Amino acid sequence: VSREVLSKTAPPPVGDFQGHIACPACASSDALAVYADSKTQRSTGYCFSCGTYFKDVSEHKQGCPNHRGRAQPPPKPMVTLDVAVFQKDFRGLSMQTLEQYGIQRLTDGRLVYLYRDAAGKLVAQKFREPDKKHSWKGNAKAVAPFGAHLANADRHDGIAICEGELDAPSITQSTNGKVIGVSVPNGAQNASNFVRQHLDFFQRFKVVYVATDMDSPGETAADALMKLFDAGKVRRVFFSKKDANEQLIELGGRSVM
Repeated sequence: VSREVLSKTAPPPVGDFQGHIACPACASSDALAVYADSKTQRSTGYCFSCGTYFKDVSEHKQGCPNHRGRAQPPPKPMVTLDVAVFQKDFRGLSMQTLEQYGIQRLTDGRLVYLYRDAAGKLVAQKFREPDKKHSWKGNAKAVAPFGAHLANADRHDGIAICEGELDAPSITQSTNGKVIGVSVPNGAQNASNFVRQHLDFFQRFKVVYVATDMDSPGETAADALMKLFDAGKVRRVFFSKKDANEQLIELGGRSVM
C-alpha cells in the first residue's frame, strides 16, 4: 500500500466518496475515507483519525459499501489500562466531570476516552497520543456518541454535538448540566454521517446545539449537521476561540454557552 503522511504539500483525496474502512496505519476500524478518482482509475484515501494520506487504497476497499466481499480484520481487543489518577482539574474540567465521561490519563502521558454503546456498555478505548494522533482498541464501530450514557432527554434542556472528546464535557460542565455535550468519534469530516446513524437518539431532545470547531472543517460539518434537523429544533453555537474546551480554559465557563 502506498501512503504518505498528509502535509501542506500532500494532495487531498479527490473523487467520489466510496465509504469508510479500517486504517492500516493506526488500526482505527472505520476512519479511513476512500475516494474513487475516475481520471486516474485509482482510489485514494485519508484517515481522519491519524492523518495519513493514502495514494492507493485498492487493497483495502473491502469495507466500503461498493466493495464488499472480504471480511475486515476483527477489532483489536481492549486492554488493561495503567491509569494515572487525575489529582486536579485538567484542561478546565473537574475531576468529577472527567470521571463521569470516562476520560483517563495513562502513566505514559496518553489520554484514553472510554466509549460505550447505545446500551451504555463499555465497548472501545480511544487513545490520544502526545502528537494528537489517535488509535482504537475494542469495537469502534459499535460506539454511541461519546457521553451519550449521561444524556437524558427528560432531564436536559438540550444536547450539543461536538467534534472533540474534551469539548463535550466542557459544555456540560459550563451549563451545569442543562445542556449535555456529546462528541462524534472521528472528528468533523465524518460528523454528519455518524449523527445520521444515531438520528433517533438526537431527536429525543427538544433542542440540538451544533458545537463543532470554529475552523473550516468544523464549519463544513456544522452546515451538514444543521440540515439533519428541523430549523426550529437546531441551533449553531459560535465560539470566540477554536472550540468549547479552549473557550472554557481561556475565558471561563460562562463564555461557553
